[in-house]
Amino acid sequence: MNTMKIAAEYRMAKWAQIIQDRKNSGESIISYCKNHGLSKDSYFYYQKKLREYACEQLIEIQLGLEGADGTELYDWAKFIAADTEEELNMVAERNPQVVQAAVKLHELSADERARDLFERREKARRDQSSREKWELRQQAISIARNLLKMNLPTEQIITATGLTKEEVESMMALTD
Repeated sequence: MNTMKIAAEYRMAKWAQIIQDRKNSGESIISYCKNHGLSKDSYFYYQKKLREYACEQLIEIQLGLEGADGTELYDWAKFIAADTEEELNMVAERNPQVVQAAVKLHELSADERARDLFERREKARRDQSSREKWELRQQAISIARNLLKMNLPTEQIITATGLTKEEVESMMALTD
């Protein structure tokens, strides 16, 4: 097994544990990520990857096959996990029910109102994410200022806030 594959498996296992811990905590994803210094985008990325992996494993377990490519369950798992139109079309070619779902998906994509609604929701989600990141940064800056007033070492301030050394040093220069 090569080191890249080992590293990828380690990350997946680590994120599986993080996601399980978050579920056990009862916190919302945003709150959990904020409280644990995690990127919300990374959380959702690995959650999707773990779901895809779980679908693949489920297929193999249920069918008792090493490779379940070509089965209906596999086709649906690939359809759900598809990132590109090419992937959708490849799966749709093999399964008439997936074809119907792909046609409906294309219809919704072609519907200007539906697409506009989706784009507005996505923009609102991105705006919310940007606001949250800005608020977290402002909190980190405020905390750093308070820690500077307490004369804590720069390295501790960097660790506590996640700010860079340059950012902390520039704040120090402004307070002098």
